[in-house]
Amino acid sequence: MQLKRLVLRNIRSYTDAAIDFPQGSVLLAGDIGSGKSTILLAVEFALFGIKASELPGSSLLRHGKREGSVELVFSIDGRDILIKRVLKQAANGIVQDAGYLIRDGVKKDATPKELRALVFEILGYPKDLVGKSKDLIYRYTVYTPQEAMKEILTAKKEERLDILRRVFNVDKYKRIRENSVIVLGALKERRKELEGFSANLPEKKREREELEEEQRGIAGRIAELQPALGEARKMAREKAAALEKAEKEAREAQLLRRELAGLEARMGAILEQRKRNAAELERTAKEILVLENETQGRDIADHAKGIMERMSALQSKEKELRAVHQSVSSLLTKKEQSEDTARKVMTLDDCPLCRQRVAHSHKETIAADEARKQKEWDSLLVKEKQRESEITGAMGALQKEADELRKRQGEAAALRVKLQTLGRRRQDRMLKEGEQESLKKEIGQISVRKLDLILQLGQKKAAEEGYQSAKEEVEKARGKEQKAELEHLGMKKELEGVQRLLAVIGKDIREKSGAVEKLKRLRGVHEWLSAFFMNLMLTMERHVMLQINKEFSELFRNWFSTLMEDEMLSVRLDDEFTPLIEQDGYETSIDNLSGGEKTSVALSYRLALNRVINDVVAEIKTRDILMLDEPTDGFSTEQLDKVREVLETLRIGQVIIVSHEAKIESFVDNVIRIAKQDHVSRVVV
Repeated sequence: MQLKRLVLRNIRSYTDAAIDFPQGSVLLAGDIGSGKSTILLAVEFALFGIKASELPGSSLLRHGKREGSVELVFSIDGRDILIKRVLKQAANGIVQDAGYLIRDGVKKDATPKELRALVFEILGYPKDLVGKSKDLIYRYTVYTPQEAMKEILTAKKEERLDILRRVFNVDKYKRIRENSVIVLGALKERRKELEGFSANLPEKKREREELEEEQRGIAGRIAELQPALGEARKMAREKAAALEKAEKEAREAQLLRRELAGLEARMGAILEQRKRNAAELERTAKEILVLENETQGRDIADHAKGIMERMSALQSKEKELRAVHQSVSSLLTKKEQSEDTARKVMTLDDCPLCRQRVAHSHKETIAADEARKQKEWDSLLVKEKQRESEITGAMGALQKEADELRKRQGEAAALRVKLQTLGRRRQDRMLKEGEQESLKKEIGQISVRKLDLILQLGQKKAAEEGYQSAKEEVEKARGKEQKAELEHLGMKKELEGVQRLLAVIGKDIREKSGAVEKLKRLRGVHEWLSAFFMNLMLTMERHVMLQINKEFSELFRNWFSTLMEDEMLSVRLDDEFTPLIEQDGYETSIDNLSGGEKTSVALSYRLALNRVINDVVAEIKTRDILMLDEPTDGFSTEQLDKVREVLETLRIGQVIIVSHEAKIESFVDNVIRIAKQDHVSRVVV
């Protein structure tokens, strides 16, 4: 892994900055507090996210800002990978928001936890460390804050061993032993359960033998009862068959009685019907006699034609009368007009057309002419009046004749109705007489059938009397059968109860026998775990730790001798990885060393730990990068010169050093300068 580019937005003292990382050794130079260490913390945040105890969000997001982000580009095996994480201010504090990762040109949006898992996969870190709060491998191979390294040197040996076990992934042996203790405890409890469960196995086997003996006895009694039960069933069937026959005869007799009762009821109904029919025939005969007297010798001719002829003649006369009235009206009008003309002429002096004076003689001529016309019209009026009188008389005669014919027509219609009624009454009489004859025949048939039924009932009387005794015998036989059945059923129930108990006990015995077998296996497993496996894990852990300790101690001494040329001062590790310091042939505490000597011990321990972890955890992809935060604190000028030798010896593709020592600039490949102004850090180009 090598860093290529880092973009910071609102992270601590940075508002908006981008840093490009070259290969080789790189110095982040700047004054104390300029923001150099922030860059290393931002790289760690981009890879693993915030950590409540070591890298909380409140220590990263710039004060007064609601959102910030880090975007990191790094390469693994020649492939560029971009990861971006976001911080934002929320109601419950500063939290991580969703980010994304771009690999091989494919962008994947992910939650903070998903990004962490992806980074572990890319870096080749053990998956079982994903859920841990500390990124131990990264912290002790790539970037360790100086104070964190001093903490591991001064920590209690148990704490230091625990940290190193986790870093080297050797704590799995301890976890295996601890889990084995838990398993042994569980096995012990399980053994107690199985021992308690199977303790009464012999008693259960004896109980099963007793139940099997009881089962055989019940089965024998059931076999002895079978003949008596069969005989009772046979007797019950025979008696039931006899009862069925008697019951059939009784049912037939009952049906005969019902039929006889029905015939008697029918006979009564027929006699009553004949009585009603006789009365009806008598009434009908009287009605026929009356109708015959009323219709005999009466005229029933149809006068409709005569009525129509009279009415037609009346219509013609009415037409003539209207013509006479019109003629009279016309004559009267002409007469009035003539009289009016004569009066006007006699009073006229001048002609209204020619305006000439009218002579008196001319007036008299016109008046005489009008008088002649009036006389003619009077003569015509007299004739029309005579004609009107004749027509009116003829119409009266025709109306009288039509009324007479209508009267005769009504009488003939009433007579025809009576004749129709007479025909119906004669038909009714004939039907009633036929019905009476049919009823008479049916009476004879019923009488014959009644006699036959009485004879049949006499024959079935004996069967009816035997039905009751057959019924009593069936009930007695069924009682015996039921008693035998109940006794047989009771024995079967008893046998089934014993068989159920045998099944339960058999299952219990099988389970307890299985428990005994399990108990044997558990004892073997318990003995193997306690006597062999746990000792094996302890031996393996010691062996691995001894191998690591040997390599670690040698590297620790080599790095320290490189940094410190004082032959009177040497270091080594004890079996528990505690640094032992000898000065002038005597062991001394690290607290008695100078600042530069303490830093040399811490840096040597750090570099040795880096190499050992990279050797032990073979799959990790962070071997080619190292970050050193103020690694020369308290160094003398001579010791600073030794840093050049350290960098050359490391042979790591990318080493990033945070330091304010100007001398280091002379032996690194690249320098990135950081400056801070008005509380804002920036990269100085």
